[in-house]
Amino acid sequence: MAFVNFNTLTGDNGAIRRLAELLFTTAFKESDLSAVVSIKTGQKNGGKMDWLNMLAAVPVAKKGGNCNPTYASLTLTGAEKSWNFGEYNVPIEICADAFKAAVNDCFKNGILQGELNTGTRQPDITGTRIAEEIILPLVSNALREAMWRIGFFGDKAADHVSGGGVITNGTDLDLIQICDGLFKKAATIITNDSNKLTDFSAVNGAASYAAQKAAAAVSGVATTFIETLLQDADSRIVANGGKLKMTNLMFQALRKDYNAQYHATIPFENVARGVHISEYDGVQIEVLPEWDYCINKYENDGTKWNNPYRVILASRENMFIGTTDENLVPDIELSYDTRTRTNLLFAKSDIDTNYGEDDLVQFGW
Repeated sequence: MAFVNFNTLTGDNGAIRRLAELLFTTAFKESDLSAVVSIKTGQKNGGKMDWLNMLAAVPVAKKGGNCNPTYASLTLTGAEKSWNFGEYNVPIEICADAFKAAVNDCFKNGILQGELNTGTRQPDITGTRIAEEIILPLVSNALREAMWRIGFFGDKAADHVSGGGVITNGTDLDLIQICDGLFKKAATIITNDSNKLTDFSAVNGAASYAAQKAAAAVSGVATTFIETLLQDADSRIVANGGKLKMTNLMFQALRKDYNAQYHATIPFENVARGVHISEYDGVQIEVLPEWDYCINKYENDGTKWNNPYRVILASRENMFIGTTDENLVPDIELSYDTRTRTNLLFAKSDIDTNYGEDDLVQFGW
């Protein structure tokens, strides 16, 4: 079986003379993710993260003089989170003959000439430009996309829409059930404290894609939602650099509503790291189209999206994606099996997510 499907390309169109000239479709960047959350590498499974709650100590500086003061006990409270890493791997077998046949079936201009080894070593693609310029970059890009998918949308108990869950029917659940991502961890926080959710279900719960968009476009809805979320949130979130992280759909609705309500435009900037930055009422906005992509691909029942209008108000320093590995995106090995005459691509790592202080996050959907 060929590793890459070339059937969607127009063969021998004169545009492509060597495979390395093929342009990759846009993929997510690891740097984007590290600008949104804190990446913790080299962690231990079962390892702890601990916080001391400075505001939970017994109140001090009470009214009183010099004589016979009443002494109170000092009570300290804290929070503890643990890493529970889920493992994943990327095993891919590549037969050079199948790869060559797929390419030659599409391109009739000798595009593979000089790209593969010859003679006895012909099946071995390790070290070739096909491996270095096509296959390995493709897998690396796919792994970067996977970090967004697992890190935010992972759910060890995920099920398809047909089974009562929210995952798009036909999706391989092994793509989702690796660990509990930050949205699943948010659900736990909300269960423990319902005030951590600012409700937007009147919009998200609409019965179709068009109805969801129409509900979000009603005058005053988007701006009121964001203003309510900021009022609901612990004041320390913004004071400590918290940002409004939201889907592109949410931002577009907010931007249009803001313009209609206040006859002004919300500023918008595509910063160097690839994260889209804006601002609302002095609070920075991070627009994350990666969320929209994952919702459309993995949480789509064919009629409507699952919570396409999502917001998390938090600082990067209070949201964590971790691994025991040295890097979040693992190294990729490509080896040649002389017995089967096939090439074996393999990567393996683990991943988990955590919020730091539950009080210092506010959710909206």
